Amino acid sequence: MLLLLGCGSPSAAPDAALSDAAVPDAGAFEADAGASCELDGVRVAEGAVATWFVAPHAPVGEDCEGHARRCVEGALDGESTAIHATCEDDRDLHLYVEVDGSDDADGTSEATALGTLREAIGRVAALAGDYDSATVHLGAGELEETGELRLEHPVRIVGAGREEGGSQVTFHIENTQASVRVMSSGVAIEDLAIDVDLVIRLHGVHYSSGRGEFGTGVTIGEYLRTTPSPRIDGVTLRRLRIARSGFTAAALTIVGRVSNVLVEDIHMTGNHSTATILHWGAHSSIAPAPAALFAPGYEVYESYHPHGITIRDLNIEQSARFAAISSSYDVTLSGFRGQTGEVLFVLPGDEIDLHAQEEDRGRIMSGIDVGDFEVAIVARDDSTELIRTTAVGTSRVDFMKRLLPIRGMNIHDIRVLSVDGQLRYGVNASGTRGEGIVFSNLDLGDVGSRQWVAEGRAISSFGVYLRDAEGVTVQDVTTRGRYGLAVIDSQDVTVRRGTFEYVETGATTRSYGIFTADDAAPYGRLDGVTLESLSVTGYDVGIAYPGAGRCDAFNLSDLVFTSIREEVERSESCL
Repeated sequence: MLLLLGCGSPSAAPDAALSDAAVPDAGAFEADAGASCELDGVRVAEGAVATWFVAPHAPVGEDCEGHARRCVEGALDGESTAIHATCEDDRDLHLYVEVDGSDDADGTSEATALGTLREAIGRVAALAGDYDSATVHLGAGELEETGELRLEHPVRIVGAGREEGGSQVTFHIENTQASVRVMSSGVAIEDLAIDVDLVIRLHGVHYSSGRGEFGTGVTIGEYLRTTPSPRIDGVTLRRLRIARSGFTAAALTIVGRVSNVLVEDIHMTGNHSTATILHWGAHSSIAPAPAALFAPGYEVYESYHPHGITIRDLNIEQSARFAAISSSYDVTLSGFRGQTGEVLFVLPGDEIDLHAQEEDRGRIMSGIDVGDFEVAIVARDDSTELIRTTAVGTSRVDFMKRLLPIRGMNIHDIRVLSVDGQLRYGVNASGTRGEGIVFSNLDLGDVGSRQWVAEGRAISSFGVYLRDAEGVTVQDVTTRGRYGLAVIDSQDVTVRRGTFEYVETGATTRSYGIFTADDAAPYGRLDGVTLESLSVTGYDVGIAYPGAGRCDAFNLSDLVFTSIREEVERSESCL
């Protein structure tokens, strides 16, 4: 707070009159001194000098001294309206944007609102350091922006609601742009609709190969940079609608050096590719993606891995996939509802942890919790699996495959409401290795129940597929897959409280409730397999063993076979 009050000669230098002092009691001046300046009971005697203010607050970027008016010999100099005895420098920046506003206005009130969100963000950047917090208020109606809007300073953008009659910003973007890209800590976006008009389609191998940071409603972070990435910590997206009126792309992507993000209560309308993507990013020799990935000499100097991410309560009208989690950790996804071709892909990423910065090393692919999904499946021609997990990554630097063990992953409470089309796998956990890996309470519907046909030939389809897996528990699962459960070349696997029921769907090959590979399988040993409390109904074969001499791989208890044509396949029974 600044109060300016001085007494002395009218000829005193103005700066000499400026001091921090309490407003004196009115009795400090003689009541009959003929003073004509008075405010709040304070009177200034003839020949005295005092300072009043035109406003009680100085706008961000200015100070109170610039708004002072002086009382000299009983008369105010300059403008004499709206006078206040005290003044405080504003520390909170508030800017307003309205459909009928003007970018030539000061933007500090609804009556003097700006006309574009981009101008408001530009002013937030220009005044950085002069405020403690910045808020941009969007009025009702539709605003339009061309090109990517980068948020490089802390700011809260709040609209008048995401539904019709609220606030909508339509972005016309190209295939190397996001609509909104968050590049700063301390950003919040709330209560508005973001409409994505992708005017140049994502196409070709460069764009179909990867991360999905382009064409999005919101991208937090950046994939590849030729300089170290800034830390982006503490971002909130709440009560948004991300709509799409152009070509298909991801709705929301979190990529690179990003941590402590909360995304909640999001509606995604229109047709998106992947609704939510989490992906590593890097300081690399060549940028930007995606063309850099295919350039000679591409190297990664340091990689960054999203963590501390919570995404909950998403309503998704249509997507090719609900979520992809690549090379991230401490991730919670919950409360997804809607229609999709596939649900989830969890993988360690191209470079796994080879180049991870120190704070991420040893943590990647841990603390992953995905649950409470309800989904209607509309499978596309290239849809393959409902849930896909793996611990194997293939480098884009040297093209080698490497293992990054998973340490703690819980995928639970997934319910398939309906299936339109054909998926080969309900759960495909091929190459899923590590510890603390649990799939539980999964109702997979009739995913995998149909005979899978690729290039004119029939191949196997599965409810739950565990191949080259280790440290995996599957429990409380219901499937009607043509191969209900497959456990092939895997170790330390437990499947308990499962219901496998097959209803004939016209397949020409045999159906199996439980299937394991034979001794000729090329991948690895089969060992430490526990099957307990499983109900197997309606299959041609109840359980197929890997052959003579392999019974010690199994620990079996409470298996119930009903309406099975052939309970056990192979010459030796392990029951």
